Amino acid sequence: MGFISNENGLKYRFGYLFQKKGRFLKLKNLSINGPDFEEITQKDLIHFKATFDDKDFNFVIEKHGNSFAKRLLINESEGMCYILEENETRVQESVKTYKSVENDLSLVLGFSEQNAKRVDLSGGKGSSLAVLKGLSEKLIKDNYENSFNVPNGVIVTTNAYQRLLREYKDLSQEIQELEESTQLSTKELKTKCEETMNSISSHKLPEIIRKDIKEKLKNNFNDFETKLFAVRSSGASEDSEEMSAAGQMTTYLGVKGLEEIYSSVMKCWSSQFSHIAVEYKRGYGQPINSPMAVVIQEMVGCESAGVMFTCDPITGDERFLEITGNYGLGEVSP
Repeated sequence: MGFISNENGLKYRFGYLFQKKGRFLKLKNLSINGPDFEEITQKDLIHFKATFDDKDFNFVIEKHGNSFAKRLLINESEGMCYILEENETRVQESVKTYKSVENDLSLVLGFSEQNAKRVDLSGGKGSSLAVLKGLSEKLIKDNYENSFNVPNGVIVTTNAYQRLLREYKDLSQEIQELEESTQLSTKELKTKCEETMNSISSHKLPEIIRKDIKEKLKNNFNDFETKLFAVRSSGASEDSEEMSAAGQMTTYLGVKGLEEIYSSVMKCWSSQFSHIAVEYKRGYGQPINSPMAVVIQEMVGCESAGVMFTCDPITGDERFLEITGNYGLGEVSP
């Protein structure tokens, strides 16, 4: 955020806050004016308040040794920031970039595209894979000793899911009925969930989404028709510090050919209405019909696969890592 001064001496305030979940909030109010804001570069300590959309944030910026970076506190969360002086043209270009990111209406994104890293577009799994893909490409480019590879892929975004529901009004109605089914017995709810899932799976993926998937696969793979893919669910609220939906929604492995990919995307979308997923969301007070993306990722031959927990999954003790693994793809049959 900052101020832009034009040739007539008028100052224009601008600002954006990028949240952890991938949303951009616009600056609505700032407790200091242009001249006071400019003193940040000279003062060792400054306090101010900013309102982004309808949320208030307390800012503290203070000098950090002899470093060019300054210590930053936002609502007592600590980080670092830089104070830069730019000409008006460059700042306006930055604002334009932020707005283009905020208003991205893409139905499908490749892993390497900047906006694929946004949780609100790509879901938890998709955005994480995009971040890892970018990191791996940078390490390989820099000839880093401990580089790693992330199999390439594309993400059918939450925009595409919303497009599906706009095109098929009957699906929206069925999902709404499921959301309102709060007085059903366990058996009746299971039946209602199965009916909703089957209804979604039986619908054809809208033509505009099919076209975009084909185009993105063509751009990212020379021979995508002969490759095997994993089609994976990626909910925007799938994994967080408060809850984890691991294993509740469906992944399809060894998917080959466009028609199979299209069908698997629909089945992934339908899987968020399984009985176990619905009950879990209700237990945490989450909306049943939440934004959902789907990852289409190239499969690779592997000797083993597994999951690493960056803390003890039972106690939460961050001094310990836990790795569980299995031979092959890591799939375990009950």
